[in-house]
Amino acid sequence: MTYVISDLHGYPIEKLKTLLEKAGFCDDDELFILGDVIERNGDGGEAMNAYPDLVNHTPEEQAVIRKNLLAYCRLDTLAMVKVLEKLYDMC
Repeated sequence: MTYVISDLHGYPIEKLKTLLEKAGFCDDDELFILGDVIERNGDGGEAMNAYPDLVNHTPEEQAVIRKNLLAYCRLDTLAMVKVLEKLYDMC
């Protein structure tokens, strides 16, 4: 069976595992995650709030924050591409 989950922003992984167990998820099943399941820090709004807050940081801090935001967005985009590729394969 194929399962699809939307953004869960900070939803505890143990609760997600319990949910999948209750659904009867097994090794032959596929799980597609259409967005963020767990933020790196457990706060779904941090990336959204970091960009406008750049003005409150030194140029050095801004460079680090920008680098981290780009890495975050790159991973998010890659995940969406992988999901789309799999969906194309299924058609």
